[in-house]
Amino acid sequence: MPQRNTQNQHQTQNHFTPTLNSSNPSSRRFSLLADPSPQPTGKFLVVSNSELRSYQSWKSDQQQTHYRSISFRSDLPYSYKCVDWSTTRQGFDLVATGTLTGRAFLVTLPYAHHPPSKPELYSPHPIISFSTAKSNRPCNSIAFSPCGKLLALALDKARDYGLQIFDVDRILGLSQSIATHEIHPSIKTQALNAEAVHALEYMLVTSGSAQPALLTASSSKLIGLYDLRSPGTKLSNGDQLPALNNDYTIGVLNPVSQWPVRSILGIKADPLVAHRFATWSDDRSVKLWDTRKTSECVLQFSEDDSHLLTRTKPESSAKGNAQTRSFQSLGPRLEKVS
Repeated sequence: MPQRNTQNQHQTQNHFTPTLNSSNPSSRRFSLLADPSPQPTGKFLVVSNSELRSYQSWKSDQQQTHYRSISFRSDLPYSYKCVDWSTTRQGFDLVATGTLTGRAFLVTLPYAHHPPSKPELYSPHPIISFSTAKSNRPCNSIAFSPCGKLLALALDKARDYGLQIFDVDRILGLSQSIATHEIHPSIKTQALNAEAVHALEYMLVTSGSAQPALLTASSSKLIGLYDLRSPGTKLSNGDQLPALNNDYTIGVLNPVSQWPVRSILGIKADPLVAHRFATWSDDRSVKLWDTRKTSECVLQFSEDDSHLLTRTKPESSAKGNAQTRSFQSLGPRLEKVS
């Protein structure tokens, strides 16, 4: 895990070096997540198969970087495939992980007001486990909504839906009477899209949106945009799934927009512009999209290891009051889609 001086948590560090000592290669895997809050906070989370540790970083007047540990949990009962972090709650953060078997875990990460070895720090903050499928299948991606109220999971196709959405408040409400036990399957609140889903991401379609939309990349080679406020259709047996709450829909949703694509490995919403997002693929290409343009992407980067993009420079064109962009690159394989 990141090295730090135990006598002085405010010591300046230039970089972080994972120091996981186990001889098992899978236990040495780690992820580094930045605080998803809209405003910069300097917080980040280090995740391994055995520990969760969040840090606060800042710069001094001398522009030196400092950091301190603010929360910590160990002895985690899973080996994760995907992970996401929510910092919207008071007094604790939430970390959600998906596994190769389709089981998901919701971990409460309290702020460390006491040494982490004290049991009273953990007793009111359980690790909640719940099954997302009728049979084992990998959880490919997991994501909290911006407000932290919803948790979406992307799963391989089996005998259940590949995209499922859970009400986080309802899960936490049930957790008051249990510690690390399983949640009954009835906690499942919404299931979408009867196919494998490889990646997903919440996004705001407009800057004034009160509710998020959900982007997915599926095995049908389509990016789908789901409006969670739209009415759901009934399931095949005539029953609808329980409602998330009064603000969200029930049943099975259909996408309001779709884009044809090749295999997508990941999706990321633009944190500054509500209607933009990016995707990356197994052909090592990155594409930028605009939800207002459903025919194709607006910009595409396609490079090999020896051709690296170095700078993007906007330039104005007087012809027809149009805007053009020139890209200075070490290679020619940069394409703007008009």
